[in-house]
Amino acid sequence: MLNAMVAIATLSFLGGSDSKDMFEKTRSLRGIVEIPENSVLLNSTMNHSGNFSESLGERTLPLEDFVKQDQHQQQQQKEEHHRQEATGAGNRCLCIFDVDRTLTGKQEDTTRCPQNKVTHSIDPAYHGGHRHLTLSQLGQNLESTFCKACILAIISAESTHRPVVEALLHGGPTVHGCDGLCKVKKATKLASELGVAHSKVFFFDDKASNVMHFKGSGMNAHQVSCGSRGDGGHGHCGGKTSEVTRASGVGTCP
Repeated sequence: MLNAMVAIATLSFLGGSDSKDMFEKTRSLRGIVEIPENSVLLNSTMNHSGNFSESLGERTLPLEDFVKQDQHQQQQQKEEHHRQEATGAGNRCLCIFDVDRTLTGKQEDTTRCPQNKVTHSIDPAYHGGHRHLTLSQLGQNLESTFCKACILAIISAESTHRPVVEALLHGGPTVHGCDGLCKVKKATKLASELGVAHSKVFFFDDKASNVMHFKGSGMNAHQVSCGSRGDGGHGHCGGKTSEVTRASGVGTCP
């Protein structure tokens, strides 16, 4: 609240002064309160050479704007601090997601999966042909999971790149054409390259077989799309945010 406090103190201190008096008071105030050089209040009263420039009242922002601006800056600083804490040395975590029937659901099926969202992108996975990629409830809401504070990555069995899904990672690493044992090997490699402890790696996949390969790896892996299953041992509607937890170990659907 420093900016707001300076604004209040300055307005009170300068109130009712004429131009010369305002200049003298502002100069003396500068010796009492540390006011940034680019302060609206300071610059509206004197220029860099110390000469009076123009009336304070003509350029001062409303007090409520100072307060709102200061609160916004504090919130941004707080979020950045939390992000740095989460990804700093010793605290860095990594969330790795399968794509098909994890971040996506069956193409264009919003009847059985009313929470899913059809996109304009084509998704050929699981013989999808020219049907449209459909984001699961999880795929639409990654930011609401604990993974928001972690590095995000995908390891997909599908070799096709799908920009709609990759955009969810905010620049995180992607691996394509990788299934089965390949997934745990690539996850191990990513953890090493990114400097993430195995205990802070979390893998999510709709197929139990892919999840079980993580046993003994020291990494955490959990099956998703438990409430909607398709043929061939894979999910149908895809993952849900409620299935993305910090639970330790390896777990499949009940």
